[in-house]
Amino acid sequence: MICTSILLLFSGACAHVAGKPSASAALSEHPSIVLFPLENLSGGPAPLKAIRESYRAELVKRGIVPIDDETMEGFMAKNRIRYTAGINGATGEALRSEIGANAVLMTSVELYTESAPPKIAIISRLVSSGPHPEILWADGAGMAGDETPGLLDLHLVNDPNVLKGRTVESLAVSLSNYLREPNHAHASGAAKGKFAPKISYQDEDMDKGKARVAVAPFFNRSNRKNGGELMALHFIVSLKRSGRYNVVEPGLVRDLFLNRRIIMDDGISYVDADSLFSGLDIDLVLTGKVTDYQDYEGAYGEPIVAFSTQLMQREDWKVIWSSMSRNEGNDRVFFFDLGKVNTAYLMASQMTRSVTEKMVTNEGVK
Repeated sequence: MICTSILLLFSGACAHVAGKPSASAALSEHPSIVLFPLENLSGGPAPLKAIRESYRAELVKRGIVPIDDETMEGFMAKNRIRYTAGINGATGEALRSEIGANAVLMTSVELYTESAPPKIAIISRLVSSGPHPEILWADGAGMAGDETPGLLDLHLVNDPNVLKGRTVESLAVSLSNYLREPNHAHASGAAKGKFAPKISYQDEDMDKGKARVAVAPFFNRSNRKNGGELMALHFIVSLKRSGRYNVVEPGLVRDLFLNRRIIMDDGISYVDADSLFSGLDIDLVLTGKVTDYQDYEGAYGEPIVAFSTQLMQREDWKVIWSSMSRNEGNDRVFFFDLGKVNTAYLMASQMTRSVTEKMVTNEGVK
């Protein structure tokens, strides 16, 4: 059943790039998925192996059985793979030809805190194998133990294992739903108004058609380690889920930056953007700066997220969208912490979703 669903996914949901074979090319009769080791972007210790095993178990419950770890580890050793948060064309081709994998599941841990109340946030994506990897599905899940404490704190969660289980279950359900209905949009609802960008501009001639977009690394001016990588991942998820964009696998972006020795000192230059346009055959480049990305430990405090964005088109290097966003966890909270946001993950996901929603409408025009 699940093999049939995955086959439908690869044959019907993958974007075709002009001049390149689609992700459905050279599929075997029995597609399979590799679950890569997790990337830790939390800035602190996190039980990556335990989270991965829980994730794997939730996938197996739903009939999604990843390739065994012995095969995966042998493949990684043979091909000297150390970076597990993205793939390039060579790795994608090797995954398909050497171990028969049709897709790879890559996962990043954004937040992990065991001190009461615990907090966890994870972002995951499914990418096709082959010489031209494509993002097929992307989603995230973040939870805090005091998110919905209820009357007398009866629903307060102090066990990090309970929170971990709920988070990976949410991701497994999302992926399973996508595999069953690859052509159906599994929307997560519109972003709340309070997360809208504070300042935004949209070119009146901005094309609303389908476009191929690369998310370049965000320049990190915040005190949060990996803040730029986290913001890029949030935008990859929101852009992919919008259904408007074909989002380039970030491993391909990273590979181009390394091969062309691109170093971002203070954002992306026009020369760097031109390298991305020509090297990745894309229509748009999204980038920006992160100025604040704060979480907190314990029961008291509030997260803060602030960033700016720019969307540049290939045709004339024109900036067709720009915005500035800033939110705090207590925004528009007046009574008993109702509506308070307890993690930077949840706030960033709402903020990037709001930016993406306005990019595909005329609401950003000023």
